[in-house]
Amino acid sequence: MTIPRPQVVVPPPTFFAPVMQSVGMPPPKEVTQLAPAWVHANYRLTFEEDSGLEELMVRRLLHSPGYDTLQNEMAALTLVSALDLPVVRKYRLAPRGTLPWPAALSQILPGVHGMRIMQRHPEMAPAICRRVGQLMRTLADFPLGHFGTRADTGRFVPRRATWQEEWAAVAGEWLAMCRGRGTDLGELTYRLAALIEERGASLAEVGEFAIVHGDLHPSNLLFERPASGSVEPPLSGIVDWEGAFLGDPLCEWALCMELPSATLGHIVEGYGADMVDAWLSDPSAIERLEVYTWTRALRRMAFCGGTLFLGDAGRRRSYGLEYARVVTKEALRKGSVAEKLQEALRLGTSGGIAQHVPYAPAHRVLWRSLEALRFRPPLRQVHAAAFSGALAAALLAAQRPVDQQKGGWFSQGEQLADLLGPQVDPGFAEPVDNTVEWCDTIHAEVVGSTTRTGRPMVLVLWWAVRAALDQLAVGDIWPVNSHILHGIEALVRAVLAFDDGNTAAEPVEMALLGWAAARALGVASLEEVFAERARDQWQDAMELGQTGRLSRPGDEPSPDAAPQALAPLLAACTQVLGDEWLDFGEDSSR
Repeated sequence: MTIPRPQVVVPPPTFFAPVMQSVGMPPPKEVTQLAPAWVHANYRLTFEEDSGLEELMVRRLLHSPGYDTLQNEMAALTLVSALDLPVVRKYRLAPRGTLPWPAALSQILPGVHGMRIMQRHPEMAPAICRRVGQLMRTLADFPLGHFGTRADTGRFVPRRATWQEEWAAVAGEWLAMCRGRGTDLGELTYRLAALIEERGASLAEVGEFAIVHGDLHPSNLLFERPASGSVEPPLSGIVDWEGAFLGDPLCEWALCMELPSATLGHIVEGYGADMVDAWLSDPSAIERLEVYTWTRALRRMAFCGGTLFLGDAGRRRSYGLEYARVVTKEALRKGSVAEKLQEALRLGTSGGIAQHVPYAPAHRVLWRSLEALRFRPPLRQVHAAAFSGALAAALLAAQRPVDQQKGGWFSQGEQLADLLGPQVDPGFAEPVDNTVEWCDTIHAEVVGSTTRTGRPMVLVLWWAVRAALDQLAVGDIWPVNSHILHGIEALVRAVLAFDDGNTAAEPVEMALLGWAAARALGVASLEEVFAERARDQWQDAMELGQTGRLSRPGDEPSPDAAPQALAPLLAACTQVLGDEWLDFGEDSSR
């Protein structure tokens, strides 16, 4: 299934006439979209050939990440214009009232994005990574007298009395944003926040500040088109300064700590191995870098919600959540920052280039499936079947090596997850303070119902959800938030209500939901048990879930017939899942 890329409507040339008139320029002849939209949409404005005017870019703010990105970008470009760097020299905010949304007018820098060059010319990747390190050093060596993480009227201004307090405010904003968007990782997020607060005292010693780009990576560097035989293309532009601020130069390294050590070695070489080696002898420097790395992980979570605005079907969002989970897991590993720097120094420029941390593709489908529970079940049949099938397929695919998580079950899982539709902002959810107690309570009810009724559907559903949570766990922490936990509980209780004969639970819909869930999950998770009937069972479950009926006459279960039709599954579940699932005890929560 192909997911259409979200589109931002390109306005006609006359739309820009007021803003052009305000700066003494004619309306453009043509308007085209420059780059995929996310925080900003960029439009190229082309003028009549005989006008002698250069092309311009209108940079439109689509949605605010909690601050005025255009103000920040203008303030940053004003500061770095004093350096011999290829940055935009002509940048101004669109006068208020000339456009219906905040925007800036900017010159267009020529060149090809560094990441594209790395993909097409892998031999140039080491040189581009070294250039990143060189630019980081150039910015760090341009000292400024104060800090400021937000800009006002074209300049960065402090919002707090000390740098320690300023950074605590930044971390607090990211935490509030990811919680508000429902993209926090539950207990994992709160552990990060607690560590940032605990180690915040290390920032009190910072006395030198510099301009920090905040997102300095190859995709934000432009190079001249590589000549044949070239090893290092000339740099032609540094773009996307909207996340810039004045602060501790070490902040720039937070993004780098997400990279594999081999890639980091080339950046260290460009920056200066002697400087990085000195940090390893300075506990304060390592502690500060740890704080910035943890805060960057919070930012990753907050920005997962960007796809909500675009109506994305969910794949980008689920990738963002999995990436945030992997990054957070590494960031929380004790001593990981110092260890990674030491390894990068050891490797130097001898290591290969890897562009991102590894992740399991099947985990994206698990995220997508679990997030669907924020719809607050009971779900309609189409959602129930899609959720069940996607979760089952992802669990099966997750047993394969990462490089083999494609096609087959994985593709089916992705397609079924896409049926769940775009996510919505869930709003506030009451926190689940004790996940062990929460799990034990539900587990006791599931086991009690299964023992009482002999109906396996809720047992299989509960096992599959638990298996998904364990698959994503970081240590003993399930990295899911209260929105998802409440959704899981609602779905399980809906099926329990049917199992116990509660007519208020809309038994016909619950029968279809539970039947589709148990069949799809049972077939996929216990493939060896049902190998000979897997295809028919899977198709029946999907068809029933999507249409409410089966095409084969006489095979559609009634509310009474559904549990009996699945009776053989209980024995298989007990055998495969283990007897402890029916022997509820104090160790059953994991």
